[in-house]
Parts: sequence; structure tokens; C-alpha cells
Amino acid sequence: MNARHETRIVVVGGMKKLWNRIVCYLEERVASFLDAEESGATYIVANSMEALARTLHKGDVILVEGRTRFSRGVRLFTQSQWTHAALYIGDEIWERYPDRRADLRQLYGDYADKLLVEALVKDGVVTVPLNKYEDHELRICRPIGVELRALQRVLNTAINDLGKQYDNRNIIDLALQLLPINFGPFRKKGAQVCIGACTDLAVMCSGVIAKAFQSVGFLIRPTRELLPLGSVAEDEVPQLLPVMKHFSHITPRDFDLSCNFAIIKVPAYREPAVPAATGQSRAAGTAVIRKSTTGLSNSTAA
Repeated sequence: MNARHETRIVVVGGMKKLWNRIVCYLEERVASFLDAEESGATYIVANSMEALARTLHKGDVILVEGRTRFSRGVRLFTQSQWTHAALYIGDEIWERYPDRRADLRQLYGDYADKLLVEALVKDGVVTVPLNKYEDHELRICRPIGVELRALQRVLNTAINDLGKQYDNRNIIDLALQLLPINFGPFRKKGAQVCIGACTDLAVMCSGVIAKAFQSVGFLIRPTRELLPLGSVAEDEVPQLLPVMKHFSHITPRDFDLSCNFAIIKVPAYREPAVPAATGQSRAAGTAVIRKSTTGLSNSTAA
């Protein structure tokens, strides 16, 4: 190897390092821009964190109506108000690492044993306290029919993903999938084909949750695809069969529309206990109902 060739290798290596630094800088700047909240809007949300904490179960998926520039893009492409998803893990970290409870209490205060796992554009997969979204519109989606052992595996999978980066490429590919175009670079990929970076080092918010549930075979929102050619007889009609979407295709909207998740309602504020109705009040209430029904029938007849 001559000196000129060695010099060329050094120059190319230096250019690659410089290019990587530029890309990392641009990614950080773009992430900071997208992660900033939109200004000029006032939000009034009546959430009771006490009622929410009492209602939540480990494994519940919390959908969030985001307010960042990034959320506006997600809302545009998915046509849904739910732009972010987080998984409630409760006191899992608190119970697993008793020697770190002082640090957890210092970081999260009274919510150190009420944590969420989520993937953020800027920070990647992290844990956050439940009260982070106290002033956001929320929806609780609870998985139906998951056994406790399987649910524990779901929590373990999500916790093991802590520290991973956010898959920015997944967002771009998912947006292309949702466009009403199907040719060239915009050609749709199968629901079972991975999109995005397709590595085990990066995930997006709904993907980290979908991956955890799919690790136990739990369907988020199955889609239907035709059987491949040659798999059916010539005299048979091809059928659409339900298939599991790859977790990189899942959006927060899918948890909301899934028939495998129940929507749980939480009272905005704690209401005073209603005293039990006495026999007299029950009779009076029945009389009022009968009277109103009779009046309605008479007015309808008239």
C-alpha cells in the first residue's frame, strides 16, 4: 500500500466522521424543534390524578393528545386526536430496585411508584411519572383477556427497551404508508414487513408498546391480507385472513380502535358518596318516571 492510498483512506475516514457529526447535530436540532409545544393555545383539562391512579392497572395503555409540533404531524397522517402512547408499569421499577428508591423519589416525587414507559423523539425510551400528563386529554385502553403471567412478560419487554433511541425513520416510513399513493418509492409494504430502521436499537412510542404485547402473541389491531398465490386450490375463492401487523406499523390510533382493548373512563373529580335510596324516595322516583312517561305518551298521541 503506497502513501497516496493511505492518505486517501485517512481523508475518507475523516470525512465520514465529520458527516456523522453533522447528521447527529441536525437530528438533535430537528428533534428539539419537533418536541417543542405549539404556542398560542390555552388548554383546560379536568384530570384527577388520584382517580386516575386508582383506576389504572399495570399494562394499561394511555393515549395522549399531544401539543408539540411533532404531534401535529402525527395527527395529520393518522387522522386521530391521539398522537402519543405510553404504557403504565406502576411500581415495577420501585419493587425491582429497592436500593434505588431514594433516587426514584427524588426524581418523581409522590409518583415514584406510578410510572409510565414511553418513547420520546428527543430522549428515546424512558420512564416518566404519571402526573406528567395531568393537563392533557387522555384515554385509557385496557387489554382484554391477558393472563397475569403474559402481562408480566409484556411489562418485562417494555422495561428492557429502556434506553433505546427513538426510530425517526419509522415515522417517515409510516407517513409514506398512510399516503394515498401506491407506486415507486411510495409503494405500500405488507403489514407484516418491518418499516423504519428495523434494528433492535430504536423504536417509536406505539411500537415499543406493540412489540411488548406481540411478544406474548397479543393482537393489537389485526389487518387482513389475501392468501399468497398457490396456497389455495384453483376452484377456491381467495380469502382475506387476519394477520398480525408488525409493531412498526402500529400507531396510537390502533389501540383506540382495537377490539382487544377496552376503553376505561375515569371521573374528572372525586364525587361525594351518594346515600342509598330509601323505600320512600325509591317510590317517589318511580312515580316521577311513570308520570313523565305517561306525559310523553300522551303528547305523542296528540
